[in-house]
Amino acid sequence: MPAKPRVVVVGAGMAGLSAAHRLHQTCKHAFDLTVLEGSDHIGGRIHSANLGGDQIELGATFIHGTKGSPIYQIAENIGALSSETPWEKKDAKWANRVFRAQGLSLPVDPQVVYPAMNFYWSSMNLVKTPDVSTSSLAKGSVGAFLRQRLESFMMDEATSDDDEALRAQQMTSMSREECEARQSQGMGNGNEHVGKNDPFNIPETEEGKMHSDTNEGVLWSSRLLQESLFRSLEAKECSISACHTLDDLDLLSLKEYTEYPGPHITIGKGYVSVLKELEKSLPPTTIKFRKKVQKVFWNHSHASAFAPVVLECEDGSIVEAEHAILTVSLGVLKAGTMKREPGGTSICRSVQDLRAWKDKAPTDELFQPSLPPWKLGAIHRLGFGLVNKMFILLDPSADKDLLANIVFLHHRDFGKAVALPSWLRRAFSMYPVYKCSNVLLCWLAGNEALEMEGLTDEEVLDGVAEMLVEFRFGTKEKGGSLKQRVRCMLKAVRRSKWATNLLCQGSYSFVAVGSTGLDIEDLAKPLPDGDGDGDGDGNGGSILLGQGDGDGESLVGPPSTRGLRFTHGEPSMQLVFAGEATDRSFYSTAHGAFRS
Repeated sequence: MPAKPRVVVVGAGMAGLSAAHRLHQTCKHAFDLTVLEGSDHIGGRIHSANLGGDQIELGATFIHGTKGSPIYQIAENIGALSSETPWEKKDAKWANRVFRAQGLSLPVDPQVVYPAMNFYWSSMNLVKTPDVSTSSLAKGSVGAFLRQRLESFMMDEATSDDDEALRAQQMTSMSREECEARQSQGMGNGNEHVGKNDPFNIPETEEGKMHSDTNEGVLWSSRLLQESLFRSLEAKECSISACHTLDDLDLLSLKEYTEYPGPHITIGKGYVSVLKELEKSLPPTTIKFRKKVQKVFWNHSHASAFAPVVLECEDGSIVEAEHAILTVSLGVLKAGTMKREPGGTSICRSVQDLRAWKDKAPTDELFQPSLPPWKLGAIHRLGFGLVNKMFILLDPSADKDLLANIVFLHHRDFGKAVALPSWLRRAFSMYPVYKCSNVLLCWLAGNEALEMEGLTDEEVLDGVAEMLVEFRFGTKEKGGSLKQRVRCMLKAVRRSKWATNLLCQGSYSFVAVGSTGLDIEDLAKPLPDGDGDGDGDGNGGSILLGQGDGDGESLVGPPSTRGLRFTHGEPSMQLVFAGEATDRSFYSTAHGAFRS
């Protein structure tokens, strides 16, 4: 009797484990199954961790919609949605939002900036809503579109009663010393804002503009505050879409991104609990750890092997297979296939582009023979960006003003002139991981996220302290310099480093300018993808997945395993591609990886 064909899954993240689970549950006696994982643990870009007794997620965080989500289904079935250990939630993100402007000691009156916020979200709804006509949207990038919208908004604001808007945020002439003295004596009601006509506001110039109390000659106005909020929301979208700037994000393709109905929630027992459930369904020896694949030979290109696919690992071992399901990230595919030259495009499509080819040694080709041009084109055109999460543990005695959803409003004119570190100049918010937690979360994207990875923990904490000083936190404390007082509030940091993780080389994918959803479909196509040996109908020696002798119940059947035909001759689908970047509707998500 002929030997069973061997299927090797590369990667034990969400895509790899869901593929292995499906294969084993559906027709486990039809083939030999192996999973090769380059690290010493499962997870990929999912990493549940702990800081200060709170559970945090360094990687994938949310279930993006609950109705119909396979991730939600598994988490609910295994009782993982809640936990006795406090965990990262969204409740603090929406509660007690406070707008803080650079250099100003009091929060900004929300009514000053809400018009810009509402206009921004209405603009993004135009971009993202599928049933909204795109005929009025210019082709190009999301960034270009938002700039056009912002100009229109500011013109409308200027032609309306702008003087009245300034009067609405008129200040009294009370000095800063008098104001802070009243606050220290408990005479403030805790609701003071820049922009309200009360005795606790910062003095305004005769031109109706607010002076920063830390930067001489620098002024704030309602217009600048609105522009600043607009930029902060753009930075937030960069962290959502994993692009360096919104100029990299294709405008029309964003409509194809889909979410399940229902709320976005986190998993009480950690995202990794879903992966452990998938791992549990496999035989104990299926996953081989510390097996980083450095070369993929296909089409019988390995001189000394009989199998059509040979996977060469970093430790020198080789694994032969009839089929390989490659769930490595798009960042790894880019790093292993791109021929980089100085110069190049202005569109940032990868961590390699972020590094701008500086001190970057050429990488060895991952595939032998090279992938066909249409496949390489899809890999190169699509975007794969960088998002990092930074968690800060506060001392219990820290300024309670930090236990809010802080929205940072950076002044456009003096960001580079002050001590604010460059990697924090686009930090858009900071908030507790749940209500009243002493662990704060800040998201970073693009070049700032990459720069943060190169810093020590002490440098990160010093930088955060400098930012908080610039936004006038810690002024109520006594003793030492303001910087020293704020720095003493910060006890520890834990952060992700997805760019320097060579098994990831970034965070997740996006449709970059110059690419389309068709590139995602091309990325997902197997190789060889045409009719050939072992791919014809009616082959008595073949087993079509889903029609084998499996006796298990699969949770979901990922497309990477559907229709995969195993033959006792030469298979046609030698390389099968899976992962979040191969799902045209759900790219960038854990459920997209699961479905793939």
